[in-house]
Amino acid sequence: MDGRCVDMPTEPPESDFRSRIRLAAYPTLELGGVVWAYLGEGAPPALPRFEWTGLRDDQRVVTRTWQECNWLQALEGGIDSMHASTLHTTLTPDTGRAGLSGLWTVPVPLSDEVEVTDYGHAYASIRPMPGGRKWVKVYHYVMPCHTFFPFELGGDGETLQPIVNGHMFVPMDDENTMVYNWIGKYGDDALTGSEREILEWSRGRAPGEVDDRHRKRRNRDVDWLIDRAVQKSETYSGIDGINNQDHAVQESMGPIVDRSKETLGTTDAAVIATRRILLARLTRAAPGEDPPGVAPTYYRLRAIERVVDAGVDWRTELRDLYDRPADGTGADG
Repeated sequence: MDGRCVDMPTEPPESDFRSRIRLAAYPTLELGGVVWAYLGEGAPPALPRFEWTGLRDDQRVVTRTWQECNWLQALEGGIDSMHASTLHTTLTPDTGRAGLSGLWTVPVPLSDEVEVTDYGHAYASIRPMPGGRKWVKVYHYVMPCHTFFPFELGGDGETLQPIVNGHMFVPMDDENTMVYNWIGKYGDDALTGSEREILEWSRGRAPGEVDDRHRKRRNRDVDWLIDRAVQKSETYSGIDGINNQDHAVQESMGPIVDRSKETLGTTDAAVIATRRILLARLTRAAPGEDPPGVAPTYYRLRAIERVVDAGVDWRTELRDLYDRPADGTGADG
């Protein structure tokens, strides 16, 4: 589409007025079940070939939801690695509601380590485990609005499943965001029907939870349908759906949170790094300079997690898993 006017029925047949009329038009493509548009000037950058966009349709689940707060506010919640061990946990193994249990509920100190990259940053959430081991979760932030997070380990800390997750936080305006949620299964096997249902139930918000405008049924107008009885005995939040729980916390801060009143701690390292990257781009970018996240170096990325010996350095020992060689599997393989 080039914005060309193809007909003007109000003009006489001999008129060529329509040939001089143009609407703004942008190049688009469909990739990974998402329509992408380039709104800039000149030629578009390299295609957004994230690993998940290269998976087959039967290996991928993509949904979208309207979130009623600023996009960066939502993104910062997405890259916070500590909240899951409280906000998303279940209080009893007897509940049939979605939530995290097992390994996630162990009350341990957490450290975050960030490595700034040419696409944004990689960061590791590191928790000590019994027997001189540690649980390392490696996440990615790809400028400006993409996050990858791992969900490979089962609650026993041993079972490894080939699942990767992430979000795209796309601004609608200053106070509203369209969040694209994706879950992919790497390897050769397809997601079965039951796996799709379980993944969306356990990590998303389940079918029927959004209306035709992509607004949540559990929204600020109804206090996210929080159930105080459930909160007392079954789940920490009392709100059904992990994504709903995230949105409830982020939206309840107001459409744009006043950051002058916050105090960041040691587990906010990824949030701090993200703000510094964005501010540097806004204040020190050279004219014509490509921002981080444009070069196709993110093609090889994967969020991963492993329980390893305490002396293992994630930046060296796990790099080939989270920043895979160019001949690895995935979109570039």
